[in-house]
Amino acid sequence: MKITLASSSLLALPTFHALRNNSNHEIVGLISTPDQAKGRSKSKTPNDFAQWAEANYPNIALEKPVNNDELFNSLENLNADLVIAIAYGKLIKNGALSQPRFGWINLHFSLLPRWRGAAPVQRSILGQDDSFGITVFKIDQGLDTGAIFCQKEIEIDPDENGTSILKLLSIEGSKLVEETVTALANGVDPIPQVGEPTLAPKIEKNELRLNLAGGISGLERQIRAFTEDPGVWFQFRNKRHIITSAKKSDGSLPKAAIAQVDGKLIIGAGDGAMEVLSLIPEGRKQLTGAEYLRGARIELGDSVEE
Repeated sequence: MKITLASSSLLALPTFHALRNNSNHEIVGLISTPDQAKGRSKSKTPNDFAQWAEANYPNIALEKPVNNDELFNSLENLNADLVIAIAYGKLIKNGALSQPRFGWINLHFSLLPRWRGAAPVQRSILGQDDSFGITVFKIDQGLDTGAIFCQKEIEIDPDENGTSILKLLSIEGSKLVEETVTALANGVDPIPQVGEPTLAPKIEKNELRLNLAGGISGLERQIRAFTEDPGVWFQFRNKRHIITSAKKSDGSLPKAAIAQVDGKLIIGAGDGAMEVLSLIPEGRKQLTGAEYLRGARIELGDSVEE
């Protein structure tokens, strides 16, 4: 089968490699989102997936359509039988959906219809779900509402964070995508979604500031959900500090207190405390908690800004 892969994320790489190594299929092109202005210079920069594709597979056509009309033209140029979307980040309209012979399918990182939307893994962690999973479904014009080809529940270690869980699910998901492509070629039809849907809206900036209102359990979930990317941050001495790894401390500190305890960087939650293992202080490179403490000179009574 001739396949086009649509993505703006490196989470698509396991599926790309699985399909490229499968002699029954050919990746005839890639689709990604347009370059975006970033940084102080506002220079236009490709997303992670597009950068990777341009650097490693310049011989594979890469399209970056701005709108659905351009997307339709890109699909006509690539002439694929099927488009596979993985963290593409765009809703597809009917003309583009029906252009490939087998339409579009999507690898989604939840057990649909639970957690439809942009941030299923993060919402699953914040929602205290007991299980995670993946779904491959046929894309329609709704938000993750299409009929399902296959699903799989995945056991996840409670120490895994949002970033590492997504990587694990993307690897497992590549196997399901291969199974789905085979099923499509054999004429298997998907099954409509059943159950009460929940939504997983995109992550907002105000969700990333350290939230101590929910005590240690809420703080654990927040840090686990948003670490390593985009990262939870706290304000201390008028500077932003992004937490890149942390774990629950054995002790306890007053809410918002920041302290050095036995050489460890600790932030209090009132009913417990969190040890910051590594962080990125504003304007500096990543440091371990111990490295940060050597220069921070934290004093008794210091606290992060709420």
